Amino acid sequence: LVINGPDAKLVQLAAQMNKVSVNQLRNFTDAMIVDKKTNEIHAIVEAILFLYLFNDDGNLHSPEQVKTNDFMVYCLQIYRSTYE
Repeated sequence: LVINGPDAKLVQLAAQMNKVSVNQLRNFTDAMIVDKKTNEIHAIVEAILFLYLFNDDGNLHSPEQVKTNDFMVYCLQIYRSTYE
């Protein structure tokens, strides 16, 4: 990730789904990596994974589901809710 940067397709998809600039999102994700914010990124990812796998809404998720579109949608919903 540090060498290649963020996945361009994921950045483009995330930007489109959240109606933000692809370039701004790419710059922001690059800045997070370059600024050595890896501890903070790991903490956020860990929290999101925990919420997804151990939520209390009755929907049980398996670790294999993290690779699915359902997980991507879940993450985007969390992202959107932070700006509402």
